[in-house]
Amino acid sequence: MFGRKKPKPEPMRFAPQPRPSQSGANDGADEAIALLSQALGLDLDFGSAFIFAPSLWHDRAIGAMLTGLGLQPNMAGNRIALLKSPVSVAKLAAMKADSPLRSTLESARFGVNLYNPDAENGYHDGLVVMQAEKLREFATRSDLSDHARKYATFDLMMFSEGVMMGKVKLG
Repeated sequence: MFGRKKPKPEPMRFAPQPRPSQSGANDGADEAIALLSQALGLDLDFGSAFIFAPSLWHDRAIGAMLTGLGLQPNMAGNRIALLKSPVSVAKLAAMKADSPLRSTLESARFGVNLYNPDAENGYHDGLVVMQAEKLREFATRSDLSDHARKYATFDLMMFSEGVMMGKVKLG
């Protein structure tokens, strides 16, 4: 009892399950995220969320308009990273806006909202419903010029990104 060493516990793993790599091989990304998470005290495991959900392209009018504007569902500008840990999201949201860590994560396009794997855009289905209504209106209104349609669509995209990044508060 007195002379025995207790076995060291395994290092804390923040991500509940390893994320599958794109190539199917262990590329070390999961281990790097776990090490960085431990060093920063935040669980940085994340999900990739869509500003405009891919399902919006399935609507003929909306899809044609979005594609005509040069937008695609899987383009980098249509994706942001949202953390999977509610505790980490709360810690990040509680940080001052000028915190170096928060600023760095925002620059890397990490949102200050929780990733929702059940929502089609990875965030909140209500946002997709509102976007579909607005985008259908933009696509079908005959009194809008192409210029106005483009700016209205990109304004909606920037607003939606602001919501997902935690910069725009609703309600």
